Amino acid sequence: MSFPHLSEVQSSFTILLMLAVVGLILPFVVDRQSTFQRSLLVAFAALLAGRYAFWRITQTVAPFGLTMDMLASWSLLALEMLALVGSTSAFLIMTRHRGRSEEATENAGWWDVNSPKVAILIATCNETLDVLERTVIGAKSLRHDNKEVIVLDDGRRDWLRDYCASQQVRLCAVPTTRGPRLAT
Repeated sequence: MSFPHLSEVQSSFTILLMLAVVGLILPFVVDRQSTFQRSLLVAFAALLAGRYAFWRITQTVAPFGLTMDMLASWSLLALEMLALVGSTSAFLIMTRHRGRSEEATENAGWWDVNSPKVAILIATCNETLDVLERTVIGAKSLRHDNKEVIVLDDGRRDWLRDYCASQQVRLCAVPTTRGPRLAT
């Protein structure tokens, strides 16, 4: 009995399955604080990206000639290679890591008893309630005890005044005919 050969689909699925398994195991093996290990992962990703670029350039583009196929093929290739360079450079930048959690915890109370007042301004321009609601709730739930949430509006939505009052946030509406007015 000979070794069973895989079809192209089975071979692709097997490779995809192996990559998924590696992707699931990798976070438990790699130390996120280690610059060396992150650099190795980026080098491996760059190697795979280079291999993909080589295959893409040598095997999949249309031959030179003044045809629409060549124009479309090489344009798509140029966009892919720009995205590849952008992604690789972003990965390279992310290899550097400086954990500052301990420093933040150490300096958390630098303002003595009273924490500084923070104003969170939410600028709106015709957003619907579901979009604005998530933003306001997110701003209100920030972990800072001395904050004020202010919704900046163009004054064209009457329902926003009632919503801001119900959420206990301040509304700064700018009517179209006069200067700004503050509503509480």
